[in-house]
Amino acid sequence: MFWRALVKAVPFTAQLSASEPQLVKKSSAGLALMAFAYAAEYGFILRYPQDRQAATGVVFEPWHWRYVGVENALAIRASGLSLEEFLALQKAS
Repeated sequence: MFWRALVKAVPFTAQLSASEPQLVKKSSAGLALMAFAYAAEYGFILRYPQDRQAATGVVFEPWHWRYVGVENALAIRASGLSLEEFLALQKAS
């Protein structure tokens, strides 16, 4: 559902004279930006964010998304924490 919405939402920005690799590059960049911007509204988080490598112990994986539910995804995004950090904080409180 989330990915179908992204595909429909990405504007077609390539010019008619653009080559196929240029079209793919622009479409992929648009999808990535949309995914990062709206994933939490659909319940998804980036599982291993680049700025949280020390906390997760895993190298940045831009393709690794996890469904955690809308409420949790929004809370995790707002906190700026990784899933491990967020769960540890929830367990402590």
